[in-house]
Amino acid sequence: MSAPFGPEILPNFARHETFHPRYGWLKKGFAAAAADPHIFHRADATTRLGVGKNMVRAIRYWCSAYKVLVESPNPDRPRLLDSHPTVFGSNLLGEHGWDPFLEEPGSLWLLHWMLLRPPCKAPAWWAIFNGTRLQDFTDATLSVELRRFCDARPEWGEVAENSLLKDARCLLRMYGSVTQGRDLLEDSVDSPFVELDLVRPVPGARRHYTVNVGPKPDLADAVVAYACIDYAVFSGMTAKVVGLAALAQGAGSPGRVFALTESAIADALRRHSETKNPLLQLTHAAGLPQAMLPDDLEGARDELLHLYYRPGRDRSLVAA
Repeated sequence: MSAPFGPEILPNFARHETFHPRYGWLKKGFAAAAADPHIFHRADATTRLGVGKNMVRAIRYWCSAYKVLVESPNPDRPRLLDSHPTVFGSNLLGEHGWDPFLEEPGSLWLLHWMLLRPPCKAPAWWAIFNGTRLQDFTDATLSVELRRFCDARPEWGEVAENSLLKDARCLLRMYGSVTQGRDLLEDSVDSPFVELDLVRPVPGARRHYTVNVGPKPDLADAVVAYACIDYAVFSGMTAKVVGLAALAQGAGSPGRVFALTESAIADALRRHSETKNPLLQLTHAAGLPQAMLPDDLEGARDELLHLYYRPGRDRSLVAA
């Protein structure tokens, strides 16, 4: 597994306390921290958030990992970290935000992108979506992949096998209905990211799963275009024309994070190019499709989301 953004991937393992993000957690954690930056250290945090002690820590982790909150030292007690809303968090989840209750399918895809976007605080998630594409895996084989990922980064020190297995199991519960019996309903109902259909059980094989690679019907073309431009920003691209292979196969690329093929990305960017005032164009050179990046990458990237979430927007921004 290559690590072009190694310094931007932080060795945070099993910080989720075995809890995948539940419906309402990101909004709850964001709103609580916006009102009180020290909320996660308060003695009454469990009462104020309405969850158990371990869940308080999990909410804090996921809000930071999804980049809706950012942590900084408390001015009076530097060893304690306060939590503050990010610009992205305020835009999405604020009182007058784009989609504070995550009712728009594109919001879950956007959060999935932000989770893996460097700086990434979920290295296990990065490794699984950006590493060798496993066609058939279990929680145990995923943890083996994570061990290889960690072994390639000796500066991280020793990572406990139990932590890697916890991350593998958390990811499976988070993206797919992959548990049995009584736990099946709880995980299916409580994990919003099941809706992304990124992980599927392998038919006829108990507790074997695969990443669902291909077109995603509810993944908005505008979100794909946003991710392509954002990828160009954080990977330091300077060329104005980028081949779709890089956008589909590069570590941290939209193709890897969203599990899209090169043709699926081409289709999404073609549809986006056909919208009014597209901010990213699909062109063809020597018969090969390429993305033409805007001059102002960061400005176009931010404008894409404002256009996507504007009231009464054109629904053609959503893939058919």
